[in-house]
Amino acid sequence: MMRWRCAAITAAGMLVLSGCRGSGARQPGAEVNRWDQVRAKIQYQAARQQFDSGKPEDAVRSAGQALALDPKLADAYVLLARAQLEAHDASGAQATVAAARAAGLDAPAFDYLEGVASEQQGDAVAALAAYRRARERAPQQADYLAAEVELMVAQGAPDAALELLRPHVCGVGPDATLDALGARLAALTGDAELAEHCFRSAIRKTSHPGLAADFGLFLMRERRYAEARAILEPLTAEVAGEAPSLLVCNALARCCLALGDAAGAYRVLLPRVSRGGADVDTKLLLAAAALASGRPSAALKVCQDVLEEQPGHASALLLCAAVYRRQGNINAAQSSLGAIPPSAPEFGWAKTFAASLGGAAATAASLDSGVQGEVASFAP
Repeated sequence: MMRWRCAAITAAGMLVLSGCRGSGARQPGAEVNRWDQVRAKIQYQAARQQFDSGKPEDAVRSAGQALALDPKLADAYVLLARAQLEAHDASGAQATVAAARAAGLDAPAFDYLEGVASEQQGDAVAALAAYRRARERAPQQADYLAAEVELMVAQGAPDAALELLRPHVCGVGPDATLDALGARLAALTGDAELAEHCFRSAIRKTSHPGLAADFGLFLMRERRYAEARAILEPLTAEVAGEAPSLLVCNALARCCLALGDAAGAYRVLLPRVSRGGADVDTKLLLAAAALASGRPSAALKVCQDVLEEQPGHASALLLCAAVYRRQGNINAAQSSLGAIPPSAPEFGWAKTFAASLGGAAATAASLDSGVQGEVASFAP
C-alpha cells in the first residue's frame, strides 16, 4: 500500500525547509564560502534533473556532492533521501535524515521521509508514527495524511482510517488526493453515500481517467448500470495505440448485459479479446454476450478456445452446453454437462440444465439467461 508522493516533497516540503536555513550558519571549523554555496546549488540542480529523469543513483551522487560543499543545504538532504528511497536504500535515507537533523535542520518533510523508509523496511509501527508526526506538524499537506491512512488500511484498520480521513474530504481546495482516497475507502467499507460524494468531488477537481474508471466500477457494483455505462463507455476507446483496460471493458459489458443490450456487450469485448492478453473470465464473458446476442457459433468458438487452454473449465463447459442446446444438439449438451465435476460451483446449474434438456422452450430460454448471468458473475 505504500505510495511515493513526490509532490509532497517537491512543493510545500521544500518551501518549508527553506525556512530551516539560518543566516550566518557556520560549518564546524570554517565558514562555508560563497563560491562553495554556488557550486552546491549547481550540484543540487543537477541532482534534481537526474532524479526527474529516472536516475536515482546519479541523483544520490550529485546530491551528496552538493552537501559536501554546503552541509546546510536543506533541500539537498530531502532530495538525497528521496533518491535513496527510490533506489530502495531505506537505511541510507534514514541516515540522511539523521544527518540533516544533526546539522540543525528539521521539518515535517523529514518525518514523512522517515515514514517511507520505515515502511520500506517493513516496520509499520514506526512508519505510522512518523507519518502521524508529519501530518500533525503540517496538517495542510494532503500527502502526509494520505500516507497515514493508506498504511492504516494496509494494517487492517479501514474503518479507523476512514474516520481519520472523513473530516478532510470534499473540501473547496483544488487537490483531489484526499477525495479520491476517501471515495475508494468509503466504497471499501460500504459507505456508498460518502463514496459517491467523494467521487463526484474528486472528478470535479481532476480529469484523471483512472478516477473516472473507479467511479464507473463503483456504480456498476451498486447496480446503477445506466449511470455506470455512461461513465465507462468513453474509457474503452483505444488511446495512442494502448488497449483499454480489461477491467473497464468487463464492467461495461456487464452493464450492457444487465441493461438487456447483449449486442453492446459483444461489441465492447470482441476487439479487446481479439487483441490478445485477455484472461479466461473475460473470454467467457464474451462468449456469454455472444450467446445472449444470438451468436451461438461465436460463443462456441470462444468456449472451445478456453477449453483448449484450460481443459475441463466448468464455466466453459456450461456455456458449451447452452450453445449445443440452442443448436438442438442434445447429446453434445449432455456430454458437456456431464464433464462438470460435482465440486465446481457451476455443478448446481449443470444439474438443473441437464434435467431441463428437451423441455419447453420458455424454460430453456430462462436457463440460458441464468447460465449467462452465472458466467458473467465470475468476470473481474
